[in-house]
Amino acid sequence: MQSFEQKYYETAEFWKEGMVEDEANTRRLNSSIAILPSDTKTLADIGCGNGVFAKMLQQQRPDIDTLSVDRSETALKYVKTKSKVGDIVALPLEDKTFDCVTCFEVLEHIPYPVYDTVLNELTRISKKYVIISVPYQEKTEYNVTKCPACHAVFNIVLHLRNYFDKDMQELLSKFGFRFVKQQLIEKKNKVYLGVDWYIRFRSGYLRNKGKFRSPICPVCGFENPSFNATGTDPVNNNHTTAGGGGIKGLLKKIWPTKYRTGHWVIAVYERI
Repeated sequence: MQSFEQKYYETAEFWKEGMVEDEANTRRLNSSIAILPSDTKTLADIGCGNGVFAKMLQQQRPDIDTLSVDRSETALKYVKTKSKVGDIVALPLEDKTFDCVTCFEVLEHIPYPVYDTVLNELTRISKKYVIISVPYQEKTEYNVTKCPACHAVFNIVLHLRNYFDKDMQELLSKFGFRFVKQQLIEKKNKVYLGVDWYIRFRSGYLRNKGKFRSPICPVCGFENPSFNATGTDPVNNNHTTAGGGGIKGLLKKIWPTKYRTGHWVIAVYERI
């Protein structure tokens, strides 16, 4: 039987076409392709989601033989390139099979008991390189929701940890890989003054009340029939839905705003 956490990632709303193809995510993925070592001929993208990275890579670097791997069979239905079902905790791949192994926006979701196991799996199947992308210096406590059934409070996108420079530099050192370099990808989000505070208040940051913004509670399994994935990205969520007429549209035109900067970090590691 699937765990509640596994069922969470089978939510089709997360994987439908266009979900991670906004301007900021496209820039992140293009940067991930640009940072690939030039001698990469085979690549495994672990935790591939809907396969958008492999699709872009195939367009820009058709010389690279790419395999997309994910545990979610729902996600793999959207992958247009070569793919394989596989759990990151025990990848169904041989040792040192690929020149490069990529793992983008996955590690922040990995539970602590299996975290080192996952890092070992990523390095085990790589001949030369591992490239990791995660949110950078994220404030995970700002983006929470509360289950209306069991009242558990959790990060809306199940992010379990934060990453700083030292974390990235030491990430794979005990697995036989040295840190080569990292790159920050910036996104400036326009936010309406006071609205951000209200959203955190409503979603549970202050009083743990408000709309349940998850497809399923990973603690008790309560399911949300009205879930919509739009606006759940903590790095790329600016709470400024386009359009809106009437009073709402007028308020958007006159309401004071500010900009908040969010980041991803992409790091390259090489086998020693």
